[in-house]
Amino acid sequence: MKLRGQPAFNESGGARAAGDSEPGLMPERETSPGQSATAGEAADSALLFEGISKSFGGISVLSEVSLSVLPGEFVSIIGPSGCGKSTLLNLCSGLTTADVGTTHFQGSPVTRINTRVGYVPQDATLFPWLTVRENVGLSLAIKRVSKKEREKRVGTWISMVGLEGFENHYPRQLSGGMQKRCSIARTMIYEPDVVLLDEPFGPLDALTRLALQSELLNIWRQTGTTFVFVTHDLNEAISLSTKIVVMSRRPGRIRAVVPVELEEPRDIYQITESQEFARLHGELWEYVRAEL
Repeated sequence: MKLRGQPAFNESGGARAAGDSEPGLMPERETSPGQSATAGEAADSALLFEGISKSFGGISVLSEVSLSVLPGEFVSIIGPSGCGKSTLLNLCSGLTTADVGTTHFQGSPVTRINTRVGYVPQDATLFPWLTVRENVGLSLAIKRVSKKEREKRVGTWISMVGLEGFENHYPRQLSGGMQKRCSIARTMIYEPDVVLLDEPFGPLDALTRLALQSELLNIWRQTGTTFVFVTHDLNEAISLSTKIVVMSRRPGRIRAVVPVELEEPRDIYQITESQEFARLHGELWEYVRAEL
């Protein structure tokens, strides 16, 4: 498991240099001042959205969005339905491209599928014919990681998400919360540099959501991975994030970027009782209410 402070490694085991080429990325272009980000600005960010505009079928979804996500941040994106939150995640992963502007990943423009990000969607999307152990370890099997190493890492992540004893169960035998735990472990096991989460806890009951928020926060603390999290839940955004991005109604623009500075370590189950939490909730609600 990659812990905070460790360098990223390539598949051969060597540390990746800043300029290493990766699938889905192109070398950083030289840019003119005032027109786009400098190479230094892009390289300092885990993700950089630069003047992004995007339309689908003649409908403008995003307009002139510029945003930097620093390495190790937990950034939540909130806003009305249809304002382009999920589209921003798709731009990071290379599933779509901007009509105007550039999405940078670790200093390089994203031009096709970006294999260095992990994606946790709303649905668990587990393979029904594979067990928990097999689902979690699938990406390692595809990369031909040795059986010994694969079993070690699978065991670690199954333990991390609290699925011990269910290794040989199939998805149909799991609750919704357990399926989501399996999905998170399957994403984290191959150590992506950035993890994109699109309302992953939306369909779950309130108690299960709290438990999974606590587990996700622990994973973020231990790994130092950059998380970009889409949610409609203000409490969830405040509880988890180091920074919250508020989007306007469609076409989505950035209404505000609000830093979250709560006492650490955070206790998901009691955090809502703090005065700072209440202050942040009030500030965010004023932004969101104006866009409804």
